[in-house]
Order: sequence, then structure tokens, then C-alpha cells
Amino acid sequence: SSVVKNKGNTAEGKTTEKIKGIKVKEFTYSFFGSISYGGLGVYARYNPILAFDAEIGPDVQKLTIGLVMGLGM
Repeated sequence: SSVVKNKGNTAEGKTTEKIKGIKVKEFTYSFFGSISYGGLGVYARYNPILAFDAEIGPDVQKLTIGLVMGLGM
């Protein structure tokens, strides 16, 4: 499970803090691809499964895109 910590201030200026456990998906799968040439490249990873259970959190799917820089040794 995951833990969410919320901090905030009330109208009276008091600090509030709430800690809540959230159940996330235990099994996922991803699609991954990369292209590189020379010492540079790009990659993308897509996870089609929602990150949270339907009754807990928003409908969020993960897409990650990045840059790969190789070190010539």
C-alpha cells in the first residue's frame, strides 16, 4: 500500500496534518521502447493499468518519456 500525507493550514492559522494509507494495484504490466544512435536516445514506457483502485483514487495511467545519454568509455 501507499501512504499519503496532507498538510495544510486552517482559517485560524493552525497547521493540520492527515496521514492515510491507500491501496494501489499489486500487479501491473508496461510497454517499453527505446531508440538510440551514437550516445543519445529516447525511451517511452506506458502502463495501461490504472494506478489506483477505482473507489480510492483518480483514473491515472502512467506514461514516462525520457532521454538517454551514453557515456563513451
